[in-house]
Order: sequence, then structure tokens, then C-alpha cells
Amino acid sequence: MLTRPNAFTLVVLLLSGTCLAVGQRPRPVNKASTQPTPTTPPLAPAPPTVKAKYEGGVFGYSNKMNGNLSLD
Repeated sequence: MLTRPNAFTLVVLLLSGTCLAVGQRPRPVNKASTQPTPTTPPLAPAPPTVKAKYEGGVFGYSNKMNGNLSLD
């Protein structure tokens, strides 16, 4: 048989679990937006090459390199 503290704990756990389950529902999609869509200017194309500097390596052995990265 459940005692008063155990019954109270059981009720609190059930109510908190119910609140958590209700909060995890998927939200409806609102297709009618009241805000205007922002216009963004077109992006500039990426440059074909970019200067790069590698300063990594293993502890005690530095392997620094300068060069260019080419983008596809």
C-alpha cells in the first residue's frame, strides 16, 4: 500500500511526465507569414585561389607551411 509521501511523489512524477510529453508535440506549420520576406543581395562568387597558412603539426615538431588553396 502507498504511504502519503510515496503517493505524493507518484502524483508529482505523473504530472511532470505529462507536462513534458505535451511539450514535445510537433508545432503546426504556419504558412501564412505576416512578416515580409527579407531581400538579400546576391553573393559575390568565390575567388579561385585563397592564400593559406598551415601552423599545425605534432607536439615538438612544428610543420609550418605557406601556400594557396584552390577552390572548385
